[in-house]
Amino acid sequence: MAKGFVKNEIYTALMNLHTSFLATVESVDGNKATIIPLTLVKAFGGQPKQQAVMPNVPFCKHVADDMQAGATVLVTCCERDITQAVNGVFALPAVRHHSLSDAVIIGVI
Repeated sequence: MAKGFVKNEIYTALMNLHTSFLATVESVDGNKATIIPLTLVKAFGGQPKQQAVMPNVPFCKHVADDMQAGATVLVTCCERDITQAVNGVFALPAVRHHSLSDAVIIGVI
């Protein structure tokens, strides 16, 4: 019983660790975009479902000319909280890591 519990906890932790993913752009406003990840999520033993819309995702300057609704983009999730860093401010980040809240669009496919 304990082995199953530990295995499930490890699986859940790994599935909640976000690195990079593809998404489609819904809209662009200034230097941020609203995106929808193109991968489905599935809880252990559950049914696959579409991920939630992600508003206000910043994007790198080198992709600005190609950012438009319908574009497929490569998104990376930064190692730590980027709330202050995107404004050039040094800060001790929150405990979270590789969170969807810290996503940045780094390329257009």
